[in-house]
Amino acid sequence: MYNSKILTNIETYKNSLTKSETKIVKFLEEKITDVIYMSVTEFADTVDVGETTILRFCRKIGFKGYQDFKIAVAQDDINKNNIETKDSISEKIYDSIVEVLSNSKNLIKQEDIDEVIDIMNKARKVYFFGVGSSGITALEAKSKFFRIHRKFDAVTDSHFQSMVSEIVNEDDVIVVLTLSGSTKDVVDVVERAKQNGAKIVTITNYQRAPITKHTDILLLTSNKKMQIEGGAMVEKITQLYMIDILYISYVELKDEFKDRRRMTARSVVDKKY
Repeated sequence: MYNSKILTNIETYKNSLTKSETKIVKFLEEKITDVIYMSVTEFADTVDVGETTILRFCRKIGFKGYQDFKIAVAQDDINKNNIETKDSISEKIYDSIVEVLSNSKNLIKQEDIDEVIDIMNKARKVYFFGVGSSGITALEAKSKFFRIHRKFDAVTDSHFQSMVSEIVNEDDVIVVLTLSGSTKDVVDVVERAKQNGAKIVTITNYQRAPITKHTDILLLTSNKKMQIEGGAMVEKITQLYMIDILYISYVELKDEFKDRRRMTARSVVDKKY
């Protein structure tokens, strides 16, 4: 059995666990590090309990929630590894980037890409939603697509996302960037936008997560074998990879879009020495 401070702490709660919580503990005793790569929905499905039971259990054993618990497990696992040399760190990061890009490529379904391009082309407005590091990717997406049409925008503030979710309709598209698919603020505003008729495209690492319940088209990226601590940049690369696929596919749709890209590129030439 995997030995960790977390499992030792859980052991002290065993006399007060419910039947559902006992199922959670049994899984953790055998495969605790697996939760690093699971969304709360996937974990709940795996142990056959509700998502609220998972959240309640995490708080019961002293964590703020499931994400806080996952980070602690990842950190505990990292601490068990030997300190790596600079050479091994650079190799590990390189190998991780190659691996997640290769895995992401294998997850691509061309019919889904084509459908996203089609609804983006027909949309009145296209918003890229993201918070935290995913918000940076959303801004990068806007910087690309805005060169083609002013209907593209990025919203990275949760309050503005709430406002947008109230004014969208069936003519609008929201592209959601979320690594975990479990950020509550994002899930809540996307649910509201979906109720108002907006089409939802989600770029995430998980087939099943709270966000996917409100998703029309799911574009999967890979984060397998990456630790939560220090893995954000590698995961962000997979988001940028997917954005590039969408951007190039959109530009190739019409000669008009290619012309606009050239025009906007020329417009900033004088800004460089």
